[in-house]
Amino acid sequence: MGRSNTSGHTTVVGSHPYLELNNQGQIQRFYLNQDTHTLGRDRTFSNLPIPPSWDIISNRHAILRKEGEDYRIFDGDGQRPSTNGIFINKTRINTSTGYLLQSGVQLEIGQNPRNYILLTYTNPNRSQLTVQPSKQRLSLQGLREWPVELGREPTPGRYAAIQLDAPTVSRLHAVITPSPQAHKGRFFTLTV
Repeated sequence: MGRSNTSGHTTVVGSHPYLELNNQGQIQRFYLNQDTHTLGRDRTFSNLPIPPSWDIISNRHAILRKEGEDYRIFDGDGQRPSTNGIFINKTRINTSTGYLLQSGVQLEIGQNPRNYILLTYTNPNRSQLTVQPSKQRLSLQGLREWPVELGREPTPGRYAAIQLDAPTVSRLHAVITPSPQAHKGRFFTLTV
């Protein structure tokens, strides 16, 4: 499939789904064009080979199997799970049922916020996955417990916390505290 640009050259537009792995700004892109793909650092196992220095990824980290026009990803080598796992919304994908990828979905390999890999699946033949944010409201008036925490993983069990489930929000994204300058019109301080 091609498209002509203004210079008369044909630009090739890929029609295969692909995975993009982002390891702290280092990007690897893999086009998926077989019924089964394997991901890992072990070159005898993987047909999507990962650089040996990317040690957050196991030697035999994942299997992808074509299902319709998309792929289902399974953690591990089909028998054993990987060491650091694959997560969608902080839930680990397992070795038996896996997870059916949809275009635009982002998964995380590992759970350490300083050392993880963001895996994005794209299928140019499908529309992008759209996630509608949910609306949450927290009234700060009369609140007895401070500070208020906002993020993907605020302190568990806290009364004054709002969990924000979005990939652009950090685990503890912001903290709201009462302001000592309330008499000057500022009632709360937001620390990001």
